[in-house]
Amino acid sequence: MTATGDVARAVLRRFDLLTEVLGLDRNRATGWTLGRVLQNALWDVEGGKAALEPVQVAIATALLRHR
Repeated sequence: MTATGDVARAVLRRFDLLTEVLGLDRNRATGWTLGRVLQNALWDVEGGKAALEPVQVAIATALLRHR
């Protein structure tokens, strides 16, 4: 995804393809994805990490800005 130079655009493109092909409600899928990102962050903190994973931050940022 970073090869494009625009990570947010790549995230949104894949997210749009996924929701379209599966026939998912985009708003609900966004909520579930953000919930999963939060869960991953909490597991990382519980595991002793002091910083969020850049991939998780990129996914959340892209989805929140596109809402």
